Amino acid sequence: MFRYGLPVWHGNISSIEDEVERAATLGFDYVEVSLDFPWPETLGKTELRKIFSAARKNEIAFSFHAPPAGMEIGSPRELIRMASVEFMANLLSWTRQFSPLYFNFHGDAGEDFSGLSEEEVEMAVLRASVQSCGEIAAVGKKLGIVATFENTPEPLFGMGAYVEAIVNSSKVNFCLDVGHAGIINWVTNEAVGKDDRHLSKWVSALGKRMAAVHFHNIKKGIDHYPVFSGELDLAAQMKLLKKKTRAKFMTIEVLKEARGPVEKVSDRTLVRCLDLVKAWEAGGKTGKGEGAGK
Repeated sequence: MFRYGLPVWHGNISSIEDEVERAATLGFDYVEVSLDFPWPETLGKTELRKIFSAARKNEIAFSFHAPPAGMEIGSPRELIRMASVEFMANLLSWTRQFSPLYFNFHGDAGEDFSGLSEEEVEMAVLRASVQSCGEIAAVGKKLGIVATFENTPEPLFGMGAYVEAIVNSSKVNFCLDVGHAGIINWVTNEAVGKDDRHLSKWVSALGKRMAAVHFHNIKKGIDHYPVFSGELDLAAQMKLLKKKTRAKFMTIEVLKEARGPVEKVSDRTLVRCLDLVKAWEAGGKTGKGEGAGK
């Protein structure tokens, strides 16, 4: 069975402890805290005591997401790559006090490669990414933390074969973002609707290294929509993920309402998403009379 997580980002909340209590009230098992600036720098002893107290009271666990931008672990420039890995290592060390379920991070190269051939760029970034992911995974292992590398909706770090090479060569664990995979499929194959054959390729290649999943829907190449509103057949995807992967954690990474972007997703939408996802995991197609892809 999956344990379900609520995404937490400082841009639309009052405090982490409030989101911990919210997660428990809505029926989630853990929170996935995104460490965008100014976190963790501004989380002092007083704030941490409140967070730990709320977590104990509500029996909520933690996972963490490294800043999605600026972490250039795929940079062919060794000083930049090393600095990014060192920062990741510092974040991992800081999160150890929470005994996190996992620590998730993206790949980025942060360069304008104009003038170089596609093959030159791919090989240079691949070498750097494999080395970085291996080093980050080793730091995590030493600290007792599972480090997970996530696919993105951009070229290179969103392409299945490329991500597979990084993950399998570095031995890092994998976090599959189904929305990002759907966007890459949409962009490269102009595939929309209920064509989810692309996910089978991800699962076949990386299912054994998959520790976590980010679950959300997409609309015309835009991600983070509610699971009940979009083009992906998430009921079918759940069936595949449950049967063919080793993933145990699933963050319901819904950051928009069905109508579009909002300051904060409503409790009603999150509960509706969670109800559906649990129903799909249990083998049903709907939850409370609702269907996928509306």
